[in-house]
Amino acid sequence: MDERESLVVAEQDHGRAPQGSQDGDREHLADLFRTIYPALRRYAAAIGSLESDPDDLVQDALAALLSRGSLDDLRHPESYLRRAVLHNELNRRRAATPPPPARGNGF
Repeated sequence: MDERESLVVAEQDHGRAPQGSQDGDREHLADLFRTIYPALRRYAAAIGSLESDPDDLVQDALAALLSRGSLDDLRHPESYLRRAVLHNELNRRRAATPPPPARGNGF
């Protein structure tokens, strides 16, 4: 999946475009994503488990960015996306890890 397809899919998954979105905002986001997608995908592949698809991690991060609405208040969108990728992976690992067995108290 290329970066433009990921952008379209993320918008469709969220069911809406960013709040107050105009063509300029959308183009800014598309340019940002095109610029950082290769590095972000490599990062996702490096931190992801074998079961994690790097494209899914990046797409989920983009969807989180889109859900914020306007990008105007976001000073470092690249950092936001990297952190979102990391948290997505950590959440997937937590969900896949069974809870530890309960420890009895001797009763």
